Amino acid sequence: MIKLARAFIKILAMVIVIGAFLFLIASSENGNTVNANQQLKDVYFTRTYYVIKDLELTDHTGNFHYYVINQFLEDDPTVIKVEKQYILEENKNYEFTFHGEIVEKKDYRIKDLFENLNIVEIEETDKTGLDQVQESVN
Repeated sequence: MIKLARAFIKILAMVIVIGAFLFLIASSENGNTVNANQQLKDVYFTRTYYVIKDLELTDHTGNFHYYVINQFLEDDPTVIKVEKQYILEENKNYEFTFHGEIVEKKDYRIKDLFENLNIVEIEETDKTGLDQVQESVN
């Protein structure tokens, strides 16, 4: 009987540890968790991106197209998903206006912006280099 009780306690402890581990993973997915010391801020800003390639792919719903974009003075191209109502052409610059809530004083990568904020407007632009609109997220 004592062996059975010890086995039950060991199994219960393992279940608790595994459950806590899974909770931590789920709550920190995408780095979007907000703790008590962080403040959410409503933002509205515009950034310019260059469309390198139209991947000519849609998501499983057919509502989104995939593009490879780059930001002026940034080295790494980024794959983004944009609603199909916006048709972007390769080798052109576009001003993307975003709106949503962000964690203040956090660094956001291009991919984070497209995954966590709403695109309000996309407009083609002739602006190049330092003339491009690159408004701050914070």
